[in-house]
Amino acid sequence: MNVRVSGANVDFRFNPPVAGNPTTGTISSCPVWTFPPGWSGRVHVGGGPGAPFGSTLYEGIVRPSDGTGVMDVSFVEGFSVPMVCTDNGNGFVAGCGIDLFQEDEDNPCPTGGRPGGVCANPQGPGGHRDSAVRWCEACSPPDPFFAPCAAAAIVFPTDDDGTDGISSLDITCVVGETEQRTGREGDTALTGYPQPGRCEGGAGVVVVENESA
Repeated sequence: MNVRVSGANVDFRFNPPVAGNPTTGTISSCPVWTFPPGWSGRVHVGGGPGAPFGSTLYEGIVRPSDGTGVMDVSFVEGFSVPMVCTDNGNGFVAGCGIDLFQEDEDNPCPTGGRPGGVCANPQGPGGHRDSAVRWCEACSPPDPFFAPCAAAAIVFPTDDDGTDGISSLDITCVVGETEQRTGREGDTALTGYPQPGRCEGGAGVVVVENESA
């Protein structure tokens, strides 16, 4: 699977590393990301040097059989830069081109992040790097800061309408604010929350082991 990347010249970081690609770099230094059959992981994008935990995520799975797979853009750990990805095979658009740092002054980042850095998402494991943490599985609406991108990018764990489930071998991503839209932005009718009994102490509470520093 090849992902062509353009737009804001920010740092990225592969997790896990991908043979044939630099583990870290900038968009201008590596404009095509190549994912081999069987790869599953994330690319952290933006947020400062090294694309830290809490940055915008490109997420993908590449099937071993034919190289097709699954892809999405996720703000579930946090937001750093807008990112929109288009599947050139089936036309599916994932991600959100809205700069959430600039979207609504009445709903600032709830965890104190600022432009050029990351805004940790309180609906995900934002900021808790050192231990397993409990986090909510669709038990409440997305935080107002993240809500404009609901159903387009993934802004809480089960916000799955932004997932391209049968992606092709050819993906194009634009990093940075853009007028391109999925048509799903902020459509909370798609997200399926709330789900009673899936909050604190409920059956749907999951324990997530976060990546190490």
